[in-house]
Amino acid sequence: MLLIGWIVASVARKLLTVSLRAIDVDRRLGGEAGIDVEDSRPLSTSFAEAVYWLILLLFLPAALAALGVEGLLGPVEQLVGEILGVVPNLFAAALILAIGWFGARLRQMGLAEDIINLAFGLLLGSIAVATALAFGLGSREIAARHVERWVAALNDADAGRGPSAR
Repeated sequence: MLLIGWIVASVARKLLTVSLRAIDVDRRLGGEAGIDVEDSRPLSTSFAEAVYWLILLLFLPAALAALGVEGLLGPVEQLVGEILGVVPNLFAAALILAIGWFGARLRQMGLAEDIINLAFGLLLGSIAVATALAFGLGSREIAARHVERWVAALNDADAGRGPSAR
């Protein structure tokens, strides 16, 4: 199982390195960030190495189970679960970064500055409305219980005063 994982990870690392170098990610992103590409480790290699180790880590629990090493299996499975829990956040962060970079490039070129500002405002507004709806709809029962308690407390207070207090 570990051999299959190593082969898959090696192929993925090679494909990523070749693909990222073919689209010249190192020069493009390095130049944008102000990093001297000649003096540093290429971004394509670093990203491909990270994917390589992630794939190996995903195959590790199956290899440990096949070897019968039960003492290490639990902690390794927990580690893999925690790492996989972070992956959606990384994709969301990369998506936000890409949208921000694209918007900044358009604004830097002076293209439709008003449209970009309007789109950004609409995006923030829609996020606020979606959050408010999710919170409101999700806590509808809790709010209903609180209102029932308030009404009951007011009724109890009114009942204690008698008819002349009304």
